[in-house]
Parts: sequence; C-alpha cells; structure tokens
Amino acid sequence: IKEQSVIAICSLFENYVNRLIDLSGLDIREASSYNHIVQDFNLKKGSDNGSLRKIYFIIKKLGFKQLPFEHEQPIELLGEIFTIRHVIVHFDGIIKKENHENAIYANHKKNGKIVITDNSIDDFIHRIVIHMSGFTKRIDDYLESRSHESKV
Repeated sequence: IKEQSVIAICSLFENYVNRLIDLSGLDIREASSYNHIVQDFNLKKGSDNGSLRKIYFIIKKLGFKQLPFEHEQPIELLGEIFTIRHVIVHFDGIIKKENHENAIYANHKKNGKIVITDNSIDDFIHRIVIHMSGFTKRIDDYLESRSHESKV
C-alpha cells in the first residue's frame, strides 16, 4: 500500500502542475521538453523528471525572480520521489539503472530494491508542500494580476 501511496502522490502532483500550465496560458508541449533545470541546478542526469521540468518552465516563462527551489530542501529531494515512483511503476520496485541508483538516497533502497519506510509517505508529502507553497502563492499572484490587467 505504501508503493501505491507514492504513485498517487506523484500523480496528483503531476496533474496539479499540468493544470497550472493551462491556467497560466503556457504551452504544455513546450513545457514537456524544457530541460534547463538540469543545467541551471547542476542536477545529475536522471534526477529530474517531467513535472520538475514543467515547474521550472513555468518559473522561467512567468519571470519569477526567486525560485522556490533555492532556499528550501534541495530540488534533488523532489527528484528522488519521482525516481522512486518511476522505479516502482516501470521496474516493479527493483533499481536497475545507475541514474536511478544515484538519484535515490540510502534510506529508500536496500539490496537493489525500493524501500518505503513508515515515515516515507509523510516525508514525501512534506517535501512537496514545502516546495510548492511559495510557488503556489506566486502563481496565484500572477493569475490575479493578469485578471486585473484584463479588466483595465
């Protein structure tokens, strides 16, 4: 059941990000291939995912000055959640690729398999909330300002 919880958390997050792109009037196709997050944050190859690239796309396209990833937990922690989900869904929880091995921290793997501890789900939700609270506020402010501009 813990593995299903990870999949659900990631799915909800991905839906949320896709909806933000739509609400912001941006092109989802452009967002899906936006790879600058790997370079700008010096991430290891494989530690990013589509949702993280889409968030970074929104940040850059809307011109947000301060990134929510800079002052909170490292962006790699969000990447780890999505890597864990990917390994669960596509490899039945068995870590087969080196970039997956590198992106997953020791407390979530053992003997080449994903380990979801009792505290993992709370930790994953907390990581997402920390990163997304400031980001959500910026999106709300942006949409509100855009709404005021269209009324003028």
